[in-house]
Amino acid sequence: MFDIQAVLFDLDGTLVDTVHDIAASMNSLLREMGEVEFDTDDYRRWIGGGSGAMVARISELLGIEEPVESFLDRYMQRYGENLTALSRPFAGAEEILATCQELDLPISVLSNKDQWMVDIICRDLFPGVAFRHTIGLSSAFPKKPDPMSARHIARDMAVEARKCLFVGDTHVDIRTAQAAGMVSAGVTWGYGLAQEIDEAGPDLCFRQMRFLDLFLRDHCSLVRGRISA
Repeated sequence: MFDIQAVLFDLDGTLVDTVHDIAASMNSLLREMGEVEFDTDDYRRWIGGGSGAMVARISELLGIEEPVESFLDRYMQRYGENLTALSRPFAGAEEILATCQELDLPISVLSNKDQWMVDIICRDLFPGVAFRHTIGLSSAFPKKPDPMSARHIARDMAVEARKCLFVGDTHVDIRTAQAAGMVSAGVTWGYGLAQEIDEAGPDLCFRQMRFLDLFLRDHCSLVRGRISA
């Protein structure tokens, strides 16, 4: 029996569909370089491993001689100028966050995206949501799957790790939850490979946002406490 008292969400591929801004930013850079552009579906397959891996793959495919680090810096600058031009919450994401607030569940975002990017995306796309934490990549914590940031969130919310649900679309999110001692939930509407999610062995797997909503309503102890009071 699960006893959920807080929820942590990954950002890209879990709450927000960011692939169109990523594709547009990289393709505009490639166009300036006189290189071949790629389809959105190509980027959808590549971004689950992070920006560095995506840039390295494109550099190898096109035989780009520029050092990967320099190419990555130029891409990140371009993408940083267009973070929410085309990105939108996945269907049902705003509703699931509203459900959490309705149930008095504290919610946080934990991403490997740069902190300033996480701040802008959460501010622009979820203006009415009271996140307890929106943590991205910075010098404060090592990146996922290191569990330090997840444990920090649980401690700050005064919720036992085993009563926190960590929701994400990649095996990195599953491994983070497991290392932190949290309930791990994989989702299949994002950018992670289904096989990698399955191999990571999550406690739960959701194929639609509405099933996550039903789970929270059934397994939130705060709700049960109000009903029994």
